[in-house]
Amino acid sequence: GLPNRHWFLGHIATAIVQARADHTEFGLLFIDLDEFKHVNDSQGHAVGDQLLKAAAQRLASLLRPSDHVVRFGGDVFIVLLSPSEGDLQIAAVAARIVGAFATPFAIADDVQVVGASVGICVFPRDGGDAETLIKHSDIAMYSGKSEGKGQFRFFDPSLSATLKTRAQLRDGLVDAIAQDQFMLHYQPRVDTRTGELLSMEALLRWRHPSLGMVPPLEFIPLAESSGLILQIGEMVIDKACAQLAAWQQQHAALVPVSINVSPKQFRRGSIKQHLAAAPERHGVAARLLEVEITESAMMGDQDEIIAELAAIRALGIKLHVDDFGTGYSSLSQLQRLKMDVLKVDRAFTAELGNSAEGKVFFQAIVSMAHALGMSVVAEGVETAAQLATLQSLACNEVQGYFIARPMAPDDMARLMAKRYLFEAAETVE
Repeated sequence: GLPNRHWFLGHIATAIVQARADHTEFGLLFIDLDEFKHVNDSQGHAVGDQLLKAAAQRLASLLRPSDHVVRFGGDVFIVLLSPSEGDLQIAAVAARIVGAFATPFAIADDVQVVGASVGICVFPRDGGDAETLIKHSDIAMYSGKSEGKGQFRFFDPSLSATLKTRAQLRDGLVDAIAQDQFMLHYQPRVDTRTGELLSMEALLRWRHPSLGMVPPLEFIPLAESSGLILQIGEMVIDKACAQLAAWQQQHAALVPVSINVSPKQFRRGSIKQHLAAAPERHGVAARLLEVEITESAMMGDQDEIIAELAAIRALGIKLHVDDFGTGYSSLSQLQRLKMDVLKVDRAFTAELGNSAEGKVFFQAIVSMAHALGMSVVAEGVETAAQLATLQSLACNEVQGYFIARPMAPDDMARLMAKRYLFEAAETVE
C-alpha cells in the first residue's frame, strides 16, 4: 500500500520547491532493515515478503499523516518528513522507528527479529535535490550501521570519505582474492583450569595494498552483500588446511583449527564437499577442522539443517554454536542439532564482573550446555577476574585477549610447542 518510487521522487522535488518558498527545512530518513537478508535466505522469499509488508505497516503507523514513506528497493525504506522545527524533532521520529523495530515480528506462526538502522539528512543543509538527499542519508545510515546496528545517525560532510573508502574496499575484494591479499591469523582456545592449548580459531585478515590492514567488520559485510563471501569462505577452508599441512611437516603438536562459516555459505549446501575435499587435498585429517556456525545460520527448515550438520559431523568435524546468546536458539533446537561446543558471546563474559545476575545467567548457560552434552567456551576473556569466575563456573575453555591475541602462523607454532599458556597453580579459585 506504499507509494511507488517514481511518485516519491516527484514528491521530494515538490517538497523542495515548497520548503524554499517557505524558508523551512525537512528531514529525509533512509531506513535499512537489519538482519533481513538472514531471514530472507533462511526462511524463504515468501516469509521475507510478509516481513516487508509487516515492516511497512509498522513504519506507516509511526508517522504523521503529513509524512510519506516508500519502499525504495530491497529492504530499504525512505521517509519524507513534513517541515520540522529542527534536528530534535527529526531525531525523535528516528528514535521512535528504531525503538519500534526492536520488537520482533510475528510472521507465519513464527517470530522474526529485524532491527532498523536509520540515516538522516536535512534539506537544505545536506543537499539541494532529491538525489543528493537520498545519497547523503544512505551514507549516514551505513556509517551508523558500521558502528552497531539499530541506531540512527545524521549526515555529516566528513562521512563522504567513509563512503569512498567503502567503495574502494568493495571494488578491491575481487583483486584481494586474485592477488592473495587475505591471510589467516590464529587465536588460541585453552582449558580454563590448566591453560592447556586445546584448539585455535582461524581469523581472516586483509592486507590492502593502500589502506593497510582492514578489520573484518569493515569487509565481511561487503563480501556478504556482493556474494563473494562464498568464494572467500572456500578460500579460508583451503588456507587453514594448507597451514595445518605446513605445521604437520614441521612436526608440530597439532590442535584443531576452527573456521567461521557464514550463514549464506552454510545454507548453500556445498560446505560439506569443501570440508571433505580440502583436508584430503592437503594431506591432513578432517578431524583437525572444526566449524563455527552462528544461531542465525541455523534458522530455517530444521530437517534440512540437521541433515547438513550430520553430514559435516560424519567427516569427524566438531560443530560449534558461535556467539551464543545473540540469536534465538531454543533448548529443544540445540538438542536436535547435536552441536558439540557452545561458544558464549563476549557480551555475557563482560557482564561477569558487573552484576550478580550476569554470573547466574552464565552459570545457567554452562549447566544447560553440559546437560545437552556440549562443552562451553567463553569468548572475549580480557581480565584475570573473568578467568577466575569462569573457573568457578566450570566453563570448559576460554578465548580472549587475556589469554592471547590473534597471531601469525609462526607465533602460533611456537605456542603449540609450549602447549600451556598458564600454569594451573597460577589460577585463582
